[in-house]
Amino acid sequence: GYSDPRVAGHPELIPLIDEYCNSDRGLGPYWQEPGHKICGNLYRDIDFPGSDEWDAGSGKRVYFTGDTYYPDLKLPLHPLPASDSENPFPEEGNFRTEMILSKTMPWAEIEGWWRTWSALHTYLDKHPEEKARTGQGKDGDILDRFVYNLKEKLGTDEVTLEWPMVLMIIKKRRV
Repeated sequence: GYSDPRVAGHPELIPLIDEYCNSDRGLGPYWQEPGHKICGNLYRDIDFPGSDEWDAGSGKRVYFTGDTYYPDLKLPLHPLPASDSENPFPEEGNFRTEMILSKTMPWAEIEGWWRTWSALHTYLDKHPEEKARTGQGKDGDILDRFVYNLKEKLGTDEVTLEWPMVLMIIKKRRV
């Protein structure tokens, strides 16, 4: 699973992104829950299966967060690529490693992608006065204003987004 995007190299923008994505003044109330919160918490709220079919002791989480995101994860950082291709993950416990999911895009492409978000659609349905201002930049709808603020802070024609993510791994017992 992956969380909300981050702007690569700009951890100072995390509060602005979180305000847009998660606050009551942003899209927060308009996400389908608990799904968005579970992803945003990188599946830490999900337990590994406890049935006899699974080896509960083998369960681990690999957090692809680098050392910038999720500072509350007090886990060792392991570099990629792994030095042992046969056993790429440490034997014991959860760990974090480098970011692996990123994309550089021009602003129009990023805005187009953000316009696909279900929470934005729900927000605009509930706020028709905002929907009427779509495409008007700093005076536009909630997404227009968010993008305008990001552009002002970055001053670039394109931006690299990256997504912190987690991989949950567990072995199935042999029958």
